[in-house]
Amino acid sequence: MRNVNPSFIAVLTAFLLGGAPLQSLAERPDSGITGSTIVLHPPGSPPYTFTPGIPWVSEPAAASFTVLRAASGEEVASITTAADGEFALLLRPGRYLLLAEPLEEGCYSPPEPIEVHVKGNRFTPVTISYYWFCFVIPF
Repeated sequence: MRNVNPSFIAVLTAFLLGGAPLQSLAERPDSGITGSTIVLHPPGSPPYTFTPGIPWVSEPAAASFTVLRAASGEEVASITTAADGEFALLLRPGRYLLLAEPLEEGCYSPPEPIEVHVKGNRFTPVTISYYWFCFVIPF
């Protein structure tokens, strides 16, 4: 029986595991952010009427946002959520800014940038909320 070079075994194993070197498998982040995007508006159908004291309704919404490193402003990722607003993103531990883009439909204002602190070995929950801003005020 012929001796097989251990380097060959490592390369073959990496290839069979999807082409990723074994070292990079150990370095993959097991942390990040997970959450949803929602819209908040007065109850009823558009055009909404703002009535003081009546709680607003929240609904899931598809949206897009950009993830930046908080310290440098370097773009890390751009995300478009699922139709139900759900998202998840692997990120290394650190501080990030989420910049929400305007929604394609409706009169919803995007939130201010959201700072997120991602810790190792966990996913940080995030809710990105858009508020209705086209009001019909009853007299």
